Amino acid sequence: MSGSRRSRVKYTKDELDFVEQHCQMLRSDMHAEFVKRFGRCDISIRNLDELRKRNRWLTGRTGPPPGWKPRYKFPVGHRPANAFKVGNIPKHKFKRIREIGFEFLTKDGYTAIYIAPKHFVPKHRYLWEQKYGAIPAGYFLKCKGDRADSDPSNWELIPRGLISMLDGPQGRGYSRAPAELKPIIMAVTRLEHTLKERKRR
Repeated sequence: MSGSRRSRVKYTKDELDFVEQHCQMLRSDMHAEFVKRFGRCDISIRNLDELRKRNRWLTGRTGPPPGWKPRYKFPVGHRPANAFKVGNIPKHKFKRIREIGFEFLTKDGYTAIYIAPKHFVPKHRYLWEQKYGAIPAGYFLKCKGDRADSDPSNWELIPRGLISMLDGPQGRGYSRAPAELKPIIMAVTRLEHTLKERKRR
């Protein structure tokens, strides 16, 4: 077999005793003290960590206490008042939350929901399809009001061709319009889109 195995670092009895007695120190602190006391600049933190593990000199950590529960784990269907507000959950902890039914707000203001471990979908789309079936190809769900409101009554199925006509650079500013004007804007845009489609035929 080509190559050579890495030779194991050798330690004196005093060095071994030191590591055993100080195994509960922070690794960086123990390493600094070890180098200072024995002058072993050839020894790295990893070397000492491997030595400690081989000899089962434990660090003293025993895991969470009995009855401890994760801070951000919520039962399905339970939603504390501020549980899913943007910025409430730190990004590095958010990645660990994958319970089915867990909800959160995306950076665009939409509510998303986990439907399987490591897999989430827009909640409004999920609820719509549960009630009306799969969204046809070429169609899109457009919000009538608050994006975070995922109730199917707050969403309208429209052809994708309407998206730019409603909110594009040359659109009618549908999303920014007052609630009382949105039905009118939608009706006029639908009519205009229908006329364009007929002309193409």
